[in-house]
Amino acid sequence: MMLHTRLAAGLMLAAAVTFPAAAAETVTFDIYKDGDSIGQEVYTFDQGPDGQLTVDVAARTDVQVLFLKFHYDHQRTEVWQGGELKSMTAQTDDDGTPHQMALAREGEAWRVQVDGGQRTEQPGALPLTLWTPKVLEASRVLSVIDGEPWDVTVEKVGPDPVRGRDAVRWRMTGGVTRDLWYSPQGDLLQIGFERQGYDITYVRR
Repeated sequence: MMLHTRLAAGLMLAAAVTFPAAAAETVTFDIYKDGDSIGQEVYTFDQGPDGQLTVDVAARTDVQVLFLKFHYDHQRTEVWQGGELKSMTAQTDDDGTPHQMALAREGEAWRVQVDGGQRTEQPGALPLTLWTPKVLEASRVLSVIDGEPWDVTVEKVGPDPVRGRDAVRWRMTGGVTRDLWYSPQGDLLQIGFERQGYDITYVRR
């Protein structure tokens, strides 16, 4: 049964919404294409004395398909305060195509700047920051590469352990599709989706 994103997320967030508290904590995800290792995504969490949480993300993949090689390099910084996202900046090399993105609050709405252009986005939108189950509350998400907006819904698939660790699986569908596995404490353990006919999986170490 499909649930509105806020209702689905509420079941999980009522139990726990976790934001890593340890200064300079690092979490690494290995990235696979059809089971073959193609890169990593590394999160560094740094919480200041005022409670502000800075999340630095570095992702890199190199994929060889026949005689073609594809490259992806992404750097992102998120700033959170009181469990709410305040701003985000990102730089991406998407197989030779560069993107610059900045997201900041403008009143209750978002000011989105991408590759020299600017627009306003509705207050409830969130970038596709999958490390936190907070993203399950949003019915509209934004690409962290070029700010493309997607309307989404979420369903709770149910318990589905990841490498022996307890996890609940959620499915995001709509403009973008992602399968997301979170621990009972709200830690992201795995991401799954399809890209150009290939199964892409991110697995937390």
